[in-house]
Amino acid sequence: MKKRKELNALIGLDGRRKKPAKKGSGHRLLRTEPPASDSESSSEEDEFAAASAGEYLRCCRVCYPLCAFVILAACVVACVGLVWMQVALKEDLDALKEKFRTMESNQKTSFQEIPKLNEDLLQKQKQLEQIETGELGLNKIWINITEINKQVSLLTSTVNHLKTSIKSASDLIILPVTVEKLQKASNARPSAGLL
Repeated sequence: MKKRKELNALIGLDGRRKKPAKKGSGHRLLRTEPPASDSESSSEEDEFAAASAGEYLRCCRVCYPLCAFVILAACVVACVGLVWMQVALKEDLDALKEKFRTMESNQKTSFQEIPKLNEDLLQKQKQLEQIETGELGLNKIWINITEINKQVSLLTSTVNHLKTSIKSASDLIILPVTVEKLQKASNARPSAGLL
């Protein structure tokens, strides 16, 4: 109800006497009386439309070229970016293709080298077996080393025996001289005992 009263007060239907409103005051939609003349209201609207159209045109003269330049610059930057990305991707793709080619050629050569490597491995294995068990193999060498070791120990014991024999031989060589000395000494003692 309050709202209805407020609305009536705005448009002048509240039942109280008010001063007559000036013509042209208030919004034309809120007025209850018909406009005095169509030419007066249309001229106000025309003035408003002309003023707003002038400002609109003035704004359009500045804004449209500016917006067009900004959009054009953005498109140019985007195109340059896309071209740069395409060039970079092409370089990366070319590098990957080259790596793939080298890997493929290496793989082909490695497949060709596998049988050769296998044969070399078998030959080395046979040589190793010959070294271990062959005529000049490690087992023969080990047996020879143990025999030489036995012979060296035997020779060492023989040398030691010969050393002791040489000592006793030198004693034997000196023995006749010692016997003579003892005989002289014993002959000299009885004569000394007789005196």
